[in-house]
Amino acid sequence: MIPKGNPAHIKTLRDLGKPGVRLSMPNPKWEGVARQIQISLRKAGGPALERMVYDTKVKNGETILTHIHHRQTPLFLMQGLADAGVTWKSEAIFQEQAGHPISNIPICSESSSVADGCVSHLRQTLSLCFERACRDSFANSSRIRFANSCSAAARY
Repeated sequence: MIPKGNPAHIKTLRDLGKPGVRLSMPNPKWEGVARQIQISLRKAGGPALERMVYDTKVKNGETILTHIHHRQTPLFLMQGLADAGVTWKSEAIFQEQAGHPISNIPICSESSSVADGCVSHLRQTLSLCFERACRDSFANSSRIRFANSCSAAARY
């Protein structure tokens, strides 16, 4: 995501590591998208690019980490506080469609990161929650209580 007109001439993720390019990035402490961005940065420029964006530039003030939500990134771009920021693709498209002076630069497929791990983790979590809910519900049902009762033992 960049301001309309791309004044910093950002073309790839590697450009985010250039000196003087000011960034607004999701905070990895509470933004799940930050994990995917870190993976994409490593794919594009190795661990050095990730360190530059999320460590060096944070320390020297060239990277602002969001402190509320990744929706701060388009705000910081529109306020002139940042030259670029990485968020969900849908967020950049939404900002463009809303008529905000924001543009979207696609990340090349070699550097792109899909949130499969998050989906997989979510599936596992939901599966476990569903399993527990079913087990707890079933365990408390009248059929289970009957099957464990003296009446059931006498009948079967």
